[in-house]
Amino acid sequence: MNVTNKAIIRPETINFIANNTQSPFKDLIKPAYDYYYEAYQKLVPGIQGAPLHDVLVLSVLTNPDLVKYVKRRVRIEQFGKAKGKSIADFRPKPEQEVPETLDDNIAMELDVERFVIDFMEVFLSQENQK
Repeated sequence: MNVTNKAIIRPETINFIANNTQSPFKDLIKPAYDYYYEAYQKLVPGIQGAPLHDVLVLSVLTNPDLVKYVKRRVRIEQFGKAKGKSIADFRPKPEQEVPETLDDNIAMELDVERFVIDFMEVFLSQENQK
């Protein structure tokens, strides 16, 4: 969530897309965005846009270099009040793990500008106008 909170799309971007796309989703883009933007304005006063958490995940699937990762062992709590929380050890000297088994990648940094460009290109591309 820390990285996806940075995946903010501003209202001006949505307005530009809504006014310039021929996407079959043209009529849904702005109302869906406005719903989330209004909710985030209440949750995070002063926020300049709405973070599109799920959209970032999809974007990273096709553009894995949009984010920088660290390898850590991630465990999911299964019981108690912390049930469902993911936990990783970020201490400067975490417990030793066999490097070959550290296959959990945690996204730590996002190239926001490239994410916004990719988002716009998807909605404005001629391929998606059909």
